[in-house]
Amino acid sequence: MRDWLSALLIDPAGGGALRLDDPVIDARGEVESGTLRTGSRGYEIRAGIPRFTKPEGTSTSASFSFKWSHQAGYEPESFQRWYTAWLLEKYGFADLGAAQRFFSGQPHVLEVGCGSGLSAVISRAGLGSGSRWIGLDLTDAIDIAQARLGRHADASFVQADLMAAPFRPATFDAVFAEGVLHHTPSTMEALEAATALLRPGGEILFSSMPGRRGPGVDG
Repeated sequence: MRDWLSALLIDPAGGGALRLDDPVIDARGEVESGTLRTGSRGYEIRAGIPRFTKPEGTSTSASFSFKWSHQAGYEPESFQRWYTAWLLEKYGFADLGAAQRFFSGQPHVLEVGCGSGLSAVISRAGLGSGSRWIGLDLTDAIDIAQARLGRHADASFVQADLMAAPFRPATFDAVFAEGVLHHTPSTMEALEAATALLRPGGEILFSSMPGRRGPGVDG
């Protein structure tokens, strides 16, 4: 976990500041493990990722953890090229250069429900230009995303629920949510939670499927 990420995090239950206890620092000088605490609450840092969800998760979490844990094996390069082109067209970017120009102008970018990191090819396009990116996911897919995408100095990962996101309102300049909001109990409430994290004048890019429900979500 990087210092710049820890400066953005708050206690999702109470909104207070977090302190770092028992840190283990890796060779890069980053926090590999430890505990973020406030009062009686503690949140584990494991493999450099702060974890704000319970290990057992929800049925939705378990379903998607299984899905994403197997996805890396069935995403050939040809699929990834097609998917990238599809995403660019879907979000109105002429090419990756256009996506880079957009996201490079956003100091802090959040991807909600990043899964194994496949759609991050768009949201991370501004990395290297001073933009900082955070991938947030409820499930253990966050570990796959980190392994696939590498540990870029300006990118971090957080395991947490959007509906109890460990960030202050108005933290982000852009929020990206590809096909994830309808997997929550209320798509509208999830959208409101995501937009609450935007600074004034910030922009959200999202795609959802009205009427669809994710696994484990009651109708």
